[in-house]
Amino acid sequence: MWLVFILPTLLSALYLFVFAADQFASDAQVMVRTPAENGLNAILNAQGFSRSSEETQAVYAFMRSRDMAQLLSSENGLKDVYNRPESDFLSRFPNLLQKDNFERFYEHYRSWVSVTIDESTGIVSIRSYAYRADDARNITRAVINHAEAFVNRLNTRAYADRVAYAEQIVAKAQDGVAVMEAKLTRYRNEAKLVDPTGESTSALESIAKMTTAITQLQASLEQQKTLSPENPGIAALSQKITSYRSEINKLRREVVGGTGAMSDAIAGYERLTLERTLAARTLEAATTNLIKARQEAETPHVYLVRISEPNLASTAEYPRRLIWLALIAALSFIFYAVLRFAVALVGEHRP
Repeated sequence: MWLVFILPTLLSALYLFVFAADQFASDAQVMVRTPAENGLNAILNAQGFSRSSEETQAVYAFMRSRDMAQLLSSENGLKDVYNRPESDFLSRFPNLLQKDNFERFYEHYRSWVSVTIDESTGIVSIRSYAYRADDARNITRAVINHAEAFVNRLNTRAYADRVAYAEQIVAKAQDGVAVMEAKLTRYRNEAKLVDPTGESTSALESIAKMTTAITQLQASLEQQKTLSPENPGIAALSQKITSYRSEINKLRREVVGGTGAMSDAIAGYERLTLERTLAARTLEAATTNLIKARQEAETPHVYLVRISEPNLASTAEYPRRLIWLALIAALSFIFYAVLRFAVALVGEHRP
């Protein structure tokens, strides 16, 4: 019956002190930050009241994800790290208990790479284990490098979407300006006027000039009639005055009223001009927003800060042989004692 206690203890001692490979650990800490924080956030962070941002949670989840395990396997040779010659038959991957497939590899990765987050400060801690100290440091460094690339992709994706949206707004505004220019051109062609407002001003100036001329001609006509009633130039002056008055009446009808009056043309022209101005201002605002979006896209707005770099361990941290041996011996002895008590109890009740 003593074998129940002695055999597990001896087997454990044999594995721990003969076969179990040394395991080295490497630690690092990172934090996701933004370029600027307002004063209140800075105070809260100093007092330890800030919560982890969404980006921090995303980085934390990525470090623990299958994507990270796949990257480390394909780009950093993580499977080779877990199957070094100095590894032992129980802890290596693959081993007697874990087949060589990705799901079992991912489970092994989660056991050998620990990622934790401090919710109050947003600090992410990474600890990697390996059979060699430089392997452990390289794994931790690779996890951080892949996390930085992930943060850069977050930046690129977010601002690429913003730039694309700003470009759509600019294109829409450009279409609006083009439509208004086409309407103005069509209106000018239909009204047979290049600039109704300018032409109205020109017509009013012509009326004023002809009115002045009529006044002068009328004075000259009166003088001619007084001094030389039979002068043949009197008829010519009268005809000229009549011609001017006819032209003035025509211009007044075009400017003020009547079918196809210039006042109607001016009203329509000014309405279209106002709409074109608004469309142009919309395009200007959209273009400014696009320029700003492109400038912001060139500057990272979320980045990974390395608080502490991965260290190179000088001594192995695991396995803790004496602690494990003592624990297994204690459990074996408890099982032995319970079994012996059960056997004695059965013996007492046997007839």
